[in-house]
Amino acid sequence: PDAKERLTREEVLLVLYSQLVGESFAWSSIQHGILINEVIPIRDNADNPMSSGSTNVFDFHTEDAFHPMSGEYLSLLCLRNPSRAATLVSSIEDAMLPEGMKKILFEPRFIVGANIAHDVVGVRERSSLLFGNRRSPYIRINTNIDPELDDDGEALLAYNVLIQELREHMTEVVLNPGDWFLLDNRKAVHGRAPYQPRYDGSDRWLKRIYVTTDLRRSRYLRECPEDRILKLNEQSIYV
Repeated sequence: PDAKERLTREEVLLVLYSQLVGESFAWSSIQHGILINEVIPIRDNADNPMSSGSTNVFDFHTEDAFHPMSGEYLSLLCLRNPSRAATLVSSIEDAMLPEGMKKILFEPRFIVGANIAHDVVGVRERSSLLFGNRRSPYIRINTNIDPELDDDGEALLAYNVLIQELREHMTEVVLNPGDWFLLDNRKAVHGRAPYQPRYDGSDRWLKRIYVTTDLRRSRYLRECPEDRILKLNEQSIYV
């Protein structure tokens, strides 16, 4: 992909679809900053909680929840899915949370780490899991990373109740070749059910694009106004 000079017809469609809701962008810390990411199984990553894994559940998360410049949408195009691997989706709108626990989830008491596919330093700053309007909140979460709540029983209980609610309202989406899937990255968490790849060149294959509704707010991470790559400093993800 780093040497490719032309887009395929499918990639052109994915970019055009994505532009209907915002601006496409990429991260320098994942897949070498390529705008259109490849989601395929990789044998060496089979047991890892990442999009190229397969053996275990890739658990609930919002895309790039670790960073304040995460996109509002995740845009996926399915090219192949012979194993019928399901994308797992749940909305914070369906979660029934007691007000006391919702209050805790709005407080900066949680570590929201980056998925291991990102080549970034570990997150040390705590943040809230819910934000925005308290009656209709947004969510940022990554259940694949330890939220580090051993000394905060209240926050741990609220976290577990939130996860339980998301699991109870989970929907399985099986993408077929040609399906375009647009996910609201502020309202929905997603993951992937386990499956068994063949590693013979015919496995599940998705194309992925990150989408933001406000490209200008990430200008401090881009080299020029036209640049679509958000560059993360090797020492800090917040630079």
